[in-house]
Amino acid sequence: MKSCIVLGAGFSKSIANLPIMGEMFGTFQNVLKIQNQLNNSTRVKWGENIIRFVNELENEFLILPHSKADKGGKVLSSNYVQNFEGLCSFLDLNIAFEVEARCENNGVESSLSGKSLFSRYTISKLKEIRGNIANYLYLSLINDISQINLLKKFQTYLLKNCSSIITFNYDLLLEKYLYQQDLWYPKDGYGFQFTEIPEINSNYNKVSSSIKIFKMHGSLNWLPSSIFNSSFKLKWFDDDNNYFFPKYLKEEKGNPFIYQGGFSSEGWILPSWIKKFQYPELLGVWNSAYKSLKESDEIIFVGYSLPLADSTVFSFLSSINFSTKSIKLYDPNAEQLVNNYSFALRNKNIQIFPKNFENYL
Repeated sequence: MKSCIVLGAGFSKSIANLPIMGEMFGTFQNVLKIQNQLNNSTRVKWGENIIRFVNELENEFLILPHSKADKGGKVLSSNYVQNFEGLCSFLDLNIAFEVEARCENNGVESSLSGKSLFSRYTISKLKEIRGNIANYLYLSLINDISQINLLKKFQTYLLKNCSSIITFNYDLLLEKYLYQQDLWYPKDGYGFQFTEIPEINSNYNKVSSSIKIFKMHGSLNWLPSSIFNSSFKLKWFDDDNNYFFPKYLKEEKGNPFIYQGGFSSEGWILPSWIKKFQYPELLGVWNSAYKSLKESDEIIFVGYSLPLADSTVFSFLSSINFSTKSIKLYDPNAEQLVNNYSFALRNKNIQIFPKNFENYL
């Protein structure tokens, strides 16, 4: 039986206690405290920018309307900041539609440009916020410490018949582990060729990956090769058995152009319900993921909520026949999600495991 595994943020939560989407804003606030302690002034500015922006939106769309409708009233509780995907979707929707108009007032004509579709912010301001969020995602996910014993059990029990893993996560948990197990290599492990690949070791070009990792939203170690080139290069360190970015803080401080950890977000699809495929490699990843799902007999979902609002993923899944496939869902909220999965996959025979993934491992 050929299997394919699909991972969401719940997997990384179980393996390395990385934040799920509902926890992301709180994680950003913790990162901001750390950057304040380190006196990283640029990063502090980014974090304050994000918090100020979200608070302004919450005030405009939630608090002010309520206080106007009910004088003296106040919002006691709200899930506003927990909807991280919604916030990213709001940004991408406004950025995708830039208003341009020719206006006239008392016979004098003027041009209007740079305005967003719904927001009172300019497109440039929204892009700035989007970049700040990408940088804080990077800082929130880069210093991960995996529970190796859980990854070993994951390999033993779920990777036996698996040749491909589809993930909506940016972190590098699987690459680190599978690279050390000689199962995955960056040359071909992501399903496409990079324009630039750092030399790692003398045996590098003699091996190929037995398991591919298709990262649907991009990866912490994918960077645009230049501002003029729509292709990716790989950022990688491999020295003293420390994998992926062991010296990234030291290196970035010596870079005069990207000070204190500046990170280009253009190569990423943020966890938004509106997908922007700017790079051909990302389209290739989605195409490879499609083929993998179509050819697999068993699909295992781990920690992925499959949100109803993500129309791109629903469209992606709708063209695959899941009726004859074995479907397993590992998620603490599996009992609430199973109807959603049955609808999206057109398969009512889904085996659910409604506990934290680490408990099963």
